[in-house]
Amino acid sequence: MGARDERGYHPIDTLFAQLDLADQLWIEPAARWELTVSGPFASDLSAEVNSIDRAQAGLEALGVAWPSGWRVHLVKEIPVAAGLGGGSMDAAAWLRFAGEVAAATRPHLARLAESLGADVPFGLAGGLARGRGYGQQLAPVEAPGLGSRLVVLANPGHPVATRDVYQAVDALQLAGRGANLDELVGALAAGAWQLEWENGLEPAAWAVAPWLRDFAQALQGFSHRRWWLSGSGGTYFTVCADEEEATWLAARINRVEVAWSRVARFHLPPGR
Repeated sequence: MGARDERGYHPIDTLFAQLDLADQLWIEPAARWELTVSGPFASDLSAEVNSIDRAQAGLEALGVAWPSGWRVHLVKEIPVAAGLGGGSMDAAAWLRFAGEVAAATRPHLARLAESLGADVPFGLAGGLARGRGYGQQLAPVEAPGLGSRLVVLANPGHPVATRDVYQAVDALQLAGRGANLDELVGALAAGAWQLEWENGLEPAAWAVAPWLRDFAQALQGFSHRRWWLSGSGGTYFTVCADEEEATWLAARINRVEVAWSRVARFHLPPGR
């Protein structure tokens, strides 16, 4: 990641990966805008509800033909403030829906996505991509070795605020450090998948939430394998060779203090 700019934002250099893990949006026309939430993480939701509200507000402000009346129900399946981009993907899903319903919105979706957050442009694209700038500079990544692999995700059940983590990046002078993504992208293109998925935000996340380091060490000690932080935390992940290994590992780590865990597949376009 780069140094904080005059607006207070850090440019990023990261790898985005789509998994077959998602919240659900149920949509129907209505007389006015209405957004309701249910699901296992509904009670944790505040800012992430606003991601869909903000996406709708942005659409209404475009000055093109777009209905303001919708009844939307969000089933929140992904933990909040977990480093998994759940709220951003919800906003992106709403923008994709707008593009399907109203052609007049399509030329504006990329710019609107960029204004909603650094993860949202990837939500429009999906797949596997390197994201630079403020998330708007996306380059597809070839990864033939990942198509059949599975990811095991583990979350300790405590939110980690992205804003706090980036403030710690500044306090610890971590800007400019991190993984060599050129090497990682090259290894993925060559078919490798057992890689060191370094995360330059991890020291800052540990500074904000010291218990997160203990959680990572417990996972690694109990499973005898390497785990990596997703996003700004606090979800950790590891990549498994097949479903048998992933299922065994998920059952094993659930004996530790893991509040939420999932086995997920990479959701990559054909041929990638």
